[in-house]
Amino acid sequence: MGRPVVGEHDGTHEGAIQALWPFVRGHGPVFPHRIEQRKVFRTESGCPALLTGARGMPYPCRSVARERVWDSGERSSPPLG
Repeated sequence: MGRPVVGEHDGTHEGAIQALWPFVRGHGPVFPHRIEQRKVFRTESGCPALLTGARGMPYPCRSVARERVWDSGERSSPPLG
């Protein structure tokens, strides 16, 4: 999981997947420097993308929606099971 959280969405999982779309569409990664083609897919957990650079090299990119079930900073008891 060591990737940064790019945002939070209050609502349904479906809504969270839809909220990822603007990020995935406009994301400018370090590589490739110049994106020639961007293929975005939709799965149950997010929006994986395949970016093709100017030299034809593919660069996979994965944006995932995850559900937070507990936060130790909220001082509530952890969920059971």
